Amino acid sequence: MKTSNALLPLLHAYFHDWIAGQRSASRHTILSYRDTWRLFLRFVAKRNQSDVARLTLADLSDQQVLAFLDDLEKTHGRTISTRNCRLAALRSFFEFVADRDPLAAGQCAAVLRIPNKRTPKRTSTYLESEELGVLMAQPDRKTKLGERDHVLLAVLYNTGARIAEALNVRLSDIRLDSPAQVRVWGKGCKERISPLWPETVELLVAFLKRNPVGLGEVIFRNRYGNPLGASGVRFRLKRYLQAAAQKAPRLCEKRVSPHTLRHTAAVHLLASGVDVTISRDWMGHVSLDTVAPREQGTAEMMVNLYRTYSAPLSEEMIFGWHRMSMGGRRDVNDVGCYRTSDEPMQVVSGVIGAPKVHFEAPPSAQVSREMAGFIDWFKHTAPGGTEPLPAPTRAGAAHLYFESIHPFEDGNGRVGRAIAEKSLAENLGQPTLIVLAATILARRESYYHALEAASRQNEITSWLAWFGGVTIEAQRRTLALIEFLIAKAKLFDRLKGQLNERQKKTLLRMFKEGIDGFKGGLSAGKYSAIRGLLRQRRPAIW
Repeated sequence: MKTSNALLPLLHAYFHDWIAGQRSASRHTILSYRDTWRLFLRFVAKRNQSDVARLTLADLSDQQVLAFLDDLEKTHGRTISTRNCRLAALRSFFEFVADRDPLAAGQCAAVLRIPNKRTPKRTSTYLESEELGVLMAQPDRKTKLGERDHVLLAVLYNTGARIAEALNVRLSDIRLDSPAQVRVWGKGCKERISPLWPETVELLVAFLKRNPVGLGEVIFRNRYGNPLGASGVRFRLKRYLQAAAQKAPRLCEKRVSPHTLRHTAAVHLLASGVDVTISRDWMGHVSLDTVAPREQGTAEMMVNLYRTYSAPLSEEMIFGWHRMSMGGRRDVNDVGCYRTSDEPMQVVSGVIGAPKVHFEAPPSAQVSREMAGFIDWFKHTAPGGTEPLPAPTRAGAAHLYFESIHPFEDGNGRVGRAIAEKSLAENLGQPTLIVLAATILARRESYYHALEAASRQNEITSWLAWFGGVTIEAQRRTLALIEFLIAKAKLFDRLKGQLNERQKKTLLRMFKEGIDGFKGGLSAGKYSAIRGLLRQRRPAIW
């Protein structure tokens, strides 16, 4: 094959036979690669003062590729991520050519040696419950488009779907009777099932009744009846954000896109005590790293607590814990310091859009003085202090005292639980390896009721009784977890060399459910899902 006139046949074979045929790439990948090559060929033709049809393979040198990438950034203002995506599309073609035209191997190798450019890794932005509630209240549900937008935002948050996944949902993908769920097709043609909350089902039922579509048709459409596009969603979302920022000013400081609702769903699931592996499956993430930065920060905080449990509690220690628990977040203004906002700090729980206010913490101007009093009290009630308290009494009172002040903009719960564990460790003279945080989160509803009742009066006996019961339960769960892990290790040691990869995968996935096991037991459907035996074809109707 001559390299001087082989470019056009190679491009045709690459897109039609290789990418679409043998690799079965998704439509989005093909369109992205097509756009890259259209831009690249036009760029090279302009530099060579030639027509695109007259270009040869030899014209597409590594220097041309570098010049093209540089032009994307400097002339057109594209981001480094976009540059790397364009480079990936070009590399894919030259890998294809190198395998088919040995005479062009040197030229292909030069292009393939061009590295990706390092890009700053930004912390994923997410919305607080109050911000999400304000945003979802913006669409005018009395209008057809407003109702559509409200339902779409609800689906994005409920499922954690990517925007392309949500816009591709068809009527045949939705099941509205129990158990309500939606089938989502993600990256790489991967399929997953997401449960639907009753509130989302109610919205979908009303929406589909007013906007009927065929069984195989997408449910979200524009004003002309055509499938809604991602650009249209971003345009509408921008308008809603501008309106929502009037009631939630911090939205102006965040870079919010449709994908932000996906991160919001993941963070809210984790904050509600949902296991990170379940969150990963719900979101369709490939790696735990995409959803667990806050969990990694919490783990760092607990390791620091265990290592310094005997050190006196100080403002610097608490600030350090807060920085660790935030996991590098940039959407919180006051990290590693007390809150400074003039807005009232309310402790809330409940559903998005209808939060229940349990109590209001002291204003920001008083936090520094209140925390100085708390730290002083913590020292005096420690073993060897002037007013020592029993271990469970001190730990429960310390947690309540701290949470009543609520000194931070976010992350008070994590730091408050750490302070309770530090209190127990000081009284016992050694680190307390108990699953206190997980136990409190498992009893979240009763926790807020007990916290609210204790914050309304100086009598905290009922709170201490509740907290003492949780501490005992946490000790029992810790012992059960240790026994579980030992039994797990013994089992794998006994079966060493006898399991194939699929059997290992199945056992490991089952063990991830921990000491509680699968909710409702391990059914045949759950076992099939674990082993990856779900059918690959989407049924026309459920």
